[in-house]
Amino acid sequence: MQDAANDLIEIVPATRQSRKQLLPWWMKAFMWIFLVFGAVLPIVVVMGILGKPIALALYGMETYDVFSITGLIITSCFAVKAVVAYGLWAGKPWALQLAMADAIIGILVCCLSMFAPELFATVSTSGSFRLELLLLIPYLIKSIKLNDAWKSDLV
Repeated sequence: MQDAANDLIEIVPATRQSRKQLLPWWMKAFMWIFLVFGAVLPIVVVMGILGKPIALALYGMETYDVFSITGLIITSCFAVKAVVAYGLWAGKPWALQLAMADAIIGILVCCLSMFAPELFATVSTSGSFRLELLLLIPYLIKSIKLNDAWKSDLV
């Protein structure tokens, strides 16, 4: 009986899977993109302090001023995405919850920029369909599906 218990102890660690391995390839690709954006974000802020115009665009919002309301919203969204990307990369327990919140906020902002473009003074194409939704919705669905496995003790 003792041998069977030892065999089980040897098998379980061999079948453990890291949280990062749960992610599909397309989530890993965007994870790296947003890690790079997060690394560049301090440079963007410094350029904004120096008065240099920086083109920022996300979810239908566009601006050249980092410190405008739109610029602060965009840089905040990129900062959150960078934190989510780091959390997913490091396999942090909180990462998937923050990823779901990020996806929901992104979907809401996309919908607002499509249906109420006057809320964002610098929206370039008012009322157009936001292609980001084609990525945000599967991102949210996959995050929800991975939630149980992400939280499990075997990961």
